[in-house]
Amino acid sequence: MAMSAATNLTVAVIATLATKLHEGRQALEAGRPADAVAALTAVVEQSADVRELGWAARWYRAQAHRAANQTAAALEDLQWLATRAGSPALRAAAREAYVAAGGEARHLAPRATPIEEWRRVQSWIAAEQPLRVFDALTDEFADHVRTVMDAMGEHGPEALGEWLAEENAVLIEQRTDDAAGIAELVFRQDEMLCTVTWRQVGAEWKIAGLKIRAAEGESSMPALAAPPPEPTTAVPEEIAALVEQLGAQDPTVRAKARAKLRDLGADAHPALRSFRSHPDPEVAETIRELLEEK
Repeated sequence: MAMSAATNLTVAVIATLATKLHEGRQALEAGRPADAVAALTAVVEQSADVRELGWAARWYRAQAHRAANQTAAALEDLQWLATRAGSPALRAAAREAYVAAGGEARHLAPRATPIEEWRRVQSWIAAEQPLRVFDALTDEFADHVRTVMDAMGEHGPEALGEWLAEENAVLIEQRTDDAAGIAELVFRQDEMLCTVTWRQVGAEWKIAGLKIRAAEGESSMPALAAPPPEPTTAVPEEIAALVEQLGAQDPTVRAKARAKLRDLGADAHPALRSFRSHPDPEVAETIRELLEEK
């Protein structure tokens, strides 16, 4: 079974970065922080498409910086994780480590509240500058909005302003979880409820989704729903190692690897999909079977 060039590249990238991450961790454990920083920096710089590996690399790089008495660099990595990482557990650990390393908790908070950011969006719409709204969207939601607008052609920009225009809407509820970096603003407009979801990105709150439904909850009418959140995946380094074991000569090793991947469940699926066209037909078949399991 031939592996496509795109899939082959993805697998190769994941494998290379996972190896570099492992090298960095080994160097850290061996008391060689400079070597650890070098290896982990390579992962950080090349992991745009494998975010979990990038998050892990920043976490270990912060520890390496601290071991090398480079407190400012350690704080920079921890602050990045505490305000951007998608894993709640990692965000919490990074926030705690940031303060423990001498950082001030106030530096982890966005500069403005979600309602203040919302007022800024409304000012752009009132000034007939709807495309400026993209400055207030997360990258993922902005890509989703552009796809919808492209499908609408010349009416796209006008629709963007209409989707987010407050008009006579009344704010009836707001919820903020600073530790998780998530907030919601709920507006009532006539018989409809509009929920604007926000996520912290660095020092700013960004709009991550918009949903509209009937006030009584009888029907749901999403005008511009955010893409479903990506599941938290197991560290690709672990997935890559288990996939490698699926092709082992020892049937016991193969069985254990399959059992571990099954135990990881749906959380492992995003990383597993990169190996669906594995050059070993038996491994590829096992992966497809795992992906089909509920």
